[in-house]
Amino acid sequence: MGLLRRGGVLAGIGLFLVGGLAGGLTVSLFHPAPDTSPIDNAQRDTRVTTTVSQQPVRATFQVSGMISPPSTVDVLPNTFSEREVISGGVRQVGDAVAAGDLIGEVSGRPVFAFPSDVPLYRDLTPGVQGNDVLAVQKVLVARKLLVKTSGTWDGVTSVAVTNLFKKAGYVAPDMGGGRGLPFVNTATIPGDGLVAVQVGPVGRVLGDQEPLLVLQTTPGVITARVDLLQARGFPVGGRVMASVGGSAPVASTVLAMSDYREDSNGTPPGYDISVGIPDGFVTPNNQNLPVTVSESSEVPMGLAVPLSVIRQDGVASYVWVASAAEGYSDMRVAVSVEAQANGYAILADNPDLTVGTTVVVVGER
Repeated sequence: MGLLRRGGVLAGIGLFLVGGLAGGLTVSLFHPAPDTSPIDNAQRDTRVTTTVSQQPVRATFQVSGMISPPSTVDVLPNTFSEREVISGGVRQVGDAVAAGDLIGEVSGRPVFAFPSDVPLYRDLTPGVQGNDVLAVQKVLVARKLLVKTSGTWDGVTSVAVTNLFKKAGYVAPDMGGGRGLPFVNTATIPGDGLVAVQVGPVGRVLGDQEPLLVLQTTPGVITARVDLLQARGFPVGGRVMASVGGSAPVASTVLAMSDYREDSNGTPPGYDISVGIPDGFVTPNNQNLPVTVSESSEVPMGLAVPLSVIRQDGVASYVWVASAAEGYSDMRVAVSVEAQANGYAILADNPDLTVGTTVVVVGER
């Protein structure tokens, strides 16, 4: 009886153990142990590398500008009376006008252009002397109608002015013993080679609001202010791209650059550049819109690494060059940072760094 009771107890314990093992197996199958790998990985040093590359040493320079319209000057005969009309037109829009050129016909008489530095104020007749005679003779010499100047309206000067009128299809007036140059046959222009942008039509009455022709003294340009660093991106003669009101960029050229100017009226100090206005660039709808001027030449490239690669201590700036073999230490390389652009450090040439060299961002060893 006692043996049976002890056997039953042992059997019960065995069944309990078997059941416990089976239950544990079941729990392990349906409730696996938690994955601790993220925690384990987070506790390890992460190693991130990148490579040395070529990058622009700076951003492309871009400045804001404005359109400055061309300047012009009205040209009229040096003297004329009321109700005189343009009776003939020999100039056309786009023609360049030089000293000694016939620029038009007023009430049947020709009008010749002379530079503003020619002090015309009277009729030039045989025998007169003066600076005005000398200046006109210089024009005649330049046009190969006279050999030399004398300052006196002599016979050879009369022949020269006769040929000036003759080449233009007119007869020089006889002014008491020889041919001369009446004041009414002259007009003053501000310089040689200026282009006619407007020509008075035949039949128009002359007046202050009705000139014989209009000359362009300076072309329309785009003006912009560049600072000391930007100036190197906009050299005179250099190609640029201009955009008005967000339109597609159009190629143009830097025509001029001023001397360095200090801050004035809230404008930062720098240089004023003049950029040619491309054909068709300005229309009635966009002439008051903002203009953007960008350099079009390629920005120089340099050896570069992300800024996050650069380390610094009390001695120098340096980077870690990644070891190519497992188990070997990374190599510390001193570097000289010459510029920063677009998140990159631009480095001076270095014998230990070439394009493609692997450097450590995080986790040097």
